[in-house]
Order: sequence, then C-alpha cells, then structure tokens
Amino acid sequence: MNNVENVIIIGAGCLLANSIAQKLCGSAYVIGVAAKDDDMDSSLYNEKYVYDPLSKDESDKHLSNLTKGMKNFAVITCTGRFPARQPLSEYPKSKKDSDSGIFESNVYGFLVPYRSTIENARRAERATYITFGSVSQKYNYPLMGIFTAAKDALRSMVKTASHEEAKNGVRFIHLNLSTLKMKKEEKFTSVDAGEFLCCDKVADNVKHFLSGTDHSPFYSEANIYNYSDAYYEDGYLSRVP
Repeated sequence: MNNVENVIIIGAGCLLANSIAQKLCGSAYVIGVAAKDDDMDSSLYNEKYVYDPLSKDESDKHLSNLTKGMKNFAVITCTGRFPARQPLSEYPKSKKDSDSGIFESNVYGFLVPYRSTIENARRAERATYITFGSVSQKYNYPLMGIFTAAKDALRSMVKTASHEEAKNGVRFIHLNLSTLKMKKEEKFTSVDAGEFLCCDKVADNVKHFLSGTDHSPFYSEANIYNYSDAYYEDGYLSRVP
C-alpha cells in the first residue's frame, strides 16, 4: 500500500514518531533520528541515529550521506516542542519552555534536516517532506501564543519551500493537529482532554498521504482533529481560565 521506500523520522523519541514508525515499518524502511535523552523504541526502526536533530553539523554529516542515492524517500519532522500553557505577558517558567526553545524545536526542527537533504531530494525520483502544524493557528487559543507563532512560522517556511521546489518535483505535506493524547498534554485538565487526538489516528493519516495520489503534487495541507461542539471557537475559548 505504501509506495515510499525510505522514511526518515526526525525526533523519533516521542509517542507520535513511534506511532508513525509502527504504521509504516511493514511497508517501508524506517530510519529514526533522536536526541540522546529521547525515548526511542528501537524495535520500530530499521536504522537508528542518535544526535541533536537541531545541529547543522550533525545533520549534514548523517542525513546528507544517508539520503545520497535514495530514489524515493520521505522526511517526517516530529521535533516540535509543546510548552506549558501560559499568558504571553509572563516569562517562561523553565528553559525547556523558553520562547527560543519553542521556536527552535518547531522551526529549526524542520529547517535543519531540510537543508541537509534537499539537494538529494531534488535528484530523487520522489521526495516528500511531512511537517506538523496546529489548529491553534486558526483559532489563536489563549495561553498558547508562542507555540502558535512558531507553528505559523513553520507553515510559512514549508509553503515557501514548496513554491521554491515545485520545479524539482519535491512534495510537502503539512498536517495541522489538535492537542495530542500524550503524557504532558493530558495534565491540562482545564481543557477537553477527552477530545485530544490519538497519535495512532495521526499515523493513519500520514500513511494515507504517503500512499495516496489524492493530494496536490507539490503542497498539501489538512486539519486533523476530533470534532466537538465544545472544543472549538467560542465554546472552547469561553471556558479557558
């Protein structure tokens, strides 16, 4: 079903990345890239690399050589950090949730591996980049301003890249997600946790987009969420403390 031969997952230590790897491992050669302290499930990946995904030197060293000569590959970026919710008027409570940290993990998490692989993508018969945005871009949820801004920047870069690389046949898929069912996110009891998105559902959509021909040749975008009358727009916003 899947007609992508090689899949490189950046940020392979998170639940979303592992869910995607599990869906694709039977039909593609799946390669995981994770930082040293990430929890990568080695059994899901045919090949594994451990280094800082935001390091240009490390990325060039590994990904440029890895994708050289590949005729058909996809790069999926799962590095975007989701911060603790807080007002824009307050400084972050931890270094991990710093403004620059959120931007770097979401924006450079795509840009660094993209720059390391794009030359080989241009020469490939088929190359696809998959990135993850957020439905918060549309609704501008309170307490998520820095995260939303980072996802807006990511989307803008991906669309720009798709315009620049259309002549080379490189494809880009950008999927906007609602809040995922992950340990950190489930701590936010003030929101509708019951409507959080299961990572397996996202993985199913990733597999669909990689195997299907029902999207545009160079750029495709979709919103993935569990519908709820209470979760979006005024119903949601009115209950945020």
